[in-house]
Amino acid sequence: MIRGDTDYALARLHARRASGMRGDDWRRLGNARGTAAVIARLRTGAASRWVMQLADSADPHRIEAELRERFRERVREIAVWADPCWQSTLHWCEGLVELSPPDHDDIDPTGAWLRELRRRMPPLSSDERGEFSWLLRTLDDHRREFAGLAAGNGWHLREQLQRLLDSRMGRNRLCAVHLLTAVALLWLEHERVRGELLRWAALAGARP
Repeated sequence: MIRGDTDYALARLHARRASGMRGDDWRRLGNARGTAAVIARLRTGAASRWVMQLADSADPHRIEAELRERFRERVREIAVWADPCWQSTLHWCEGLVELSPPDHDDIDPTGAWLRELRRRMPPLSSDERGEFSWLLRTLDDHRREFAGLAAGNGWHLREQLQRLLDSRMGRNRLCAVHLLTAVALLWLEHERVRGELLRWAALAGARP
């Protein structure tokens, strides 16, 4: 089914997905030692866009701010490519990087964010509704499993989720809901880049 500009957006996203970072790429990046070394390796690979404006000596606060802005920038790019009926939904996804864990009162910001996402969704076909439901279930299952792990032990789950979302996008290449699948993959990449950079930036900040 022709979907106007969304077909163009999906073609761009599939091309980008084919050249994205994979497990071996991340493991090689993990062998870098120090913030500057991680940034140097990222600049020469598929994840270069995250760090092109980041100084080698950036502190954790600067790293956080820069990566969040790059995420928002890339989601805005997807929104520009897509059909106008998807733009409100996609712009809402810019806020993914602002979400915080549940607080001591068990208020979950993600739940409120998802409710607003559903409100902003454009009309969907029955196949698209099924795909959207699958995506939400898959992400929710991942969140619950990830929350039960100790800090730093969840990268295998993130890689597993990446492979699952990649595979799903390839099954129905023109499904408009894959605009959101692509945002989820972008968020996973953001989290991995962030993790690799912050572990070294934190160590540098802790030195006397």
